[in-house]
Formats: sequence, structure tokens, C-alpha cells
Amino acid sequence: MQQPTVGRIVHFTPPFPALGKTDIPPQAAIVVNVARDDVVDLLVWGPNRDERVRAVRFDPDGAPRSWNWPARA
Repeated sequence: MQQPTVGRIVHFTPPFPALGKTDIPPQAAIVVNVARDDVVDLLVWGPNRDERVRAVRFDPDGAPRSWNWPARA
């Protein structure tokens, strides 16, 4: 299994907004801190702004407010 390290690019699935939209695509993010193998802090590039998101858990299925590895090309 891959291990997160500072500088790695990952996907971040944002929390679903109050409008109930559930088909939000993942956003590109860079790991800025590794708390544990499954919990990281991210700098997320969003469509309207960039933001730092702390204590984000790994979820291979892309649950809301989680990170996962991008598919290999």
C-alpha cells in the first residue's frame, strides 16, 4: 500500500453542501502534513479558491471529506 508523504498529489472529496448535491468530483490536493498513515493535512485546489483542510482521513471509496489516491494513468 502507498504511504502519504509531504508533497504527494492526492484527490480530496469535499463534504457535500447543504443543497444535497452528491455528485461532486474530487479535487486535486497536495499533502502538507502527515499525522498518521491514514490522516493528513491538505492544500486543496478548488474551483473558486484554495484552502487548507486539516485532519482528513483516507477513504478508498471517496467518502465526503476524505482523501484517496488518484487512479494510475
